[in-house]
Amino acid sequence: MTLAPWASVDPHRSSSRAWALAALSRERLLALSQERQSQVDAVLARFFSLAKNRAAAFGPQYVELWQTLENNTIGGKRFRPRMVMCAYDALGGTDLEAAAYVGAAFELLHTALIVHDDVIDNSATRRGRDTASAVYGNTGSILAGDVLLAKAMRILAEDGDLAIIRTTSHSVVEMAEGEVRELETRLQFDLQNLVGLILSPCQPNCEFQKAEFRHLAWCLKRRSNFRY
Repeated sequence: MTLAPWASVDPHRSSSRAWALAALSRERLLALSQERQSQVDAVLARFFSLAKNRAAAFGPQYVELWQTLENNTIGGKRFRPRMVMCAYDALGGTDLEAAAYVGAAFELLHTALIVHDDVIDNSATRRGRDTASAVYGNTGSILAGDVLLAKAMRILAEDGDLAIIRTTSHSVVEMAEGEVRELETRLQFDLQNLVGLILSPCQPNCEFQKAEFRHLAWCLKRRSNFRY
């Protein structure tokens, strides 16, 4: 169960596949997307089920932690695994089971960064559910996010495609550096400049939009204590 490197995809086959997908109706494309997504969902469900079964040996609180992490993957758009499946399909890939594992790994990476972001932003809820940091504290949440990162990279390692592993590893490093940079700049964000950038293409008479954005800036200032 190994994905062929992207560079080895037959361009003639991938081109014909892309044209075939383009010719499908909107309803058929949505059905195909949902079918591919169900494959990713099955991988994620299996992953969390195994994780909770292993955690049961250490105590119920560890099972609850994994359930909280799983909840963080529920309710989202699953945009990243959808992109993986669509791109692989359009390029003529045939091992959709392998692609589903890669898509699931990307979703786990995204979830790990969400867990870290909730710590950085002091968020108590996400998508209507308690965040891991709200339930288990910052230290437990950071460690849980690290475990998810490691698990995601392990899934990619088991697939064995070095090109995907290298690209993903580089992206993870950049995202981690971005989280550190966010900590450095979070209280230096100038909302007035943001409003100016958003409104720069706006016509002189769009006073209503200007008022709306100023109200948004005021709300953000009250919520986050940004410099305004």
